[in-house]
Amino acid sequence: MNKPKFNAFSEQIASPDFSVSRPAARLLGHLLPDGKGKTILYINQFEGLTAAATTEYDALILDYCEPVACERFLFELRGSFSELLYLKPVFLLAAAAPQKEMIRQLVDGVIPAVQLAGISNLMEQLLQRNREILKAAHGSENEKPLLMKAIRYLASRKASLIPVPDPDSVIGYSFPILTVSCKSHQFEQVMEAVNEGVKKGFFDPDFISRLQLCPECFSDSFSLRDICPHCKTLLFASHNPFLHASQAATVSENGVPEKNTLFKQNSEAAVMKVSVDYSKPSEIQTCHICRHQTRDPEIKAFCNSCHTESEPEHLVSFDVAALKLTAAGATAALNRSGDEQQAGVMAPGVISQDSFSLFLEHEMERYRSGAFPGTIGILQLQLSAADRNRLGNRVVRLLKEVADEIKPNLAPSNFLSLSYTHHALLILLPNTQKVDAIQIITGFRQDIERLLRFNLAVTAKKVKMIVKEIQRNGFSAEAFLASLLAK
Repeated sequence: MNKPKFNAFSEQIASPDFSVSRPAARLLGHLLPDGKGKTILYINQFEGLTAAATTEYDALILDYCEPVACERFLFELRGSFSELLYLKPVFLLAAAAPQKEMIRQLVDGVIPAVQLAGISNLMEQLLQRNREILKAAHGSENEKPLLMKAIRYLASRKASLIPVPDPDSVIGYSFPILTVSCKSHQFEQVMEAVNEGVKKGFFDPDFISRLQLCPECFSDSFSLRDICPHCKTLLFASHNPFLHASQAATVSENGVPEKNTLFKQNSEAAVMKVSVDYSKPSEIQTCHICRHQTRDPEIKAFCNSCHTESEPEHLVSFDVAALKLTAAGATAALNRSGDEQQAGVMAPGVISQDSFSLFLEHEMERYRSGAFPGTIGILQLQLSAADRNRLGNRVVRLLKEVADEIKPNLAPSNFLSLSYTHHALLILLPNTQKVDAIQIITGFRQDIERLLRFNLAVTAKKVKMIVKEIQRNGFSAEAFLASLLAK
């Protein structure tokens, strides 16, 4: 079978993703040096093409001959919440890199010709990282889908999220992978994802600018207006009064005395002696409607987008920053147990949850083969919403302190791990019957509740206890453990 020629893209072909033959896409089969066949879809016509139709292909090459159509398709692809689509390697076929920084951040490279040898290594690296991410669960329920999508995309690219100046954006900036995932009026979701990621330590921000935004629509386009405190009009006349000390009179800038007719004849001569016999207090605003005079008119921020007025102190402050993915963020993208990344280095004497699952799987196999049954115990801190908000990342330290409390009383054959997602301690007791395990775990719970009584940062002092005999059914260790934590 002859290999397809790369310059024969105008040939009419039947793609498996379309119901009719069309020149919109051509499938190029290319065998990478590692001996694994990869399917790369080259696209030079975008009419009627949807991102979902490209799901089964490993990578895409988009012809930039039609920039508007190409960009629309690229935004749809990266805007998807399916990892099979938004993580897909995408290369742009163009003579030069596009001028739009937004586009450059959303593609994995720009190539001048369809030569797969030049991109095969990068493509294989991206596919390998994507496979690691796809093996993970669909993220912790505690994380917002938009935030989880952002950290997974950045982790797969080992890249930072750089805000791009964008006149079409409501705030004047776009955050590429976040912006394409939301509608134009949903910028609040982008702000929440950015702030949440920084708060949880997933992003390391590099400050660029501080914006003041409308509290209604989050636009940065507004005007500050002086308003008469009496009649609320915007019509003001401003002038600077001059206070003449020797004549005991106040004179306006044009020499006309105010509230003192005795000074009228000498006013013009008087104001000539600058900084000798008069001072200039401050600007006075005179309302054209009610003639009220004031030095402190009301100030309102008028939004040019949604036409609402706000107090200046009620404007929303938002820091625009380049977001570098931290080690915690990269771990969050790849960790099977959601936000276990907050653990960092495990406490001494505590094993990771992946290792705990391996030991649990071993015990389940032993039980299936007729060995003496073992037991698993779970001690879960019943933290209130107020506790979780107040503690933030400090819940990691709290769990490690709790683990330190019970470690001395563990038998050498027991295993201890921590679930930071569920605020729980996981204890594996091999060769221990359930009735004995209940007595052991109950003692641990009493020790922990005693410790919590002296912790002023925690209002909830109760610990939930689960003791379960290891099953020998068809469950995997991860599924068995997940079923217990979900109770």
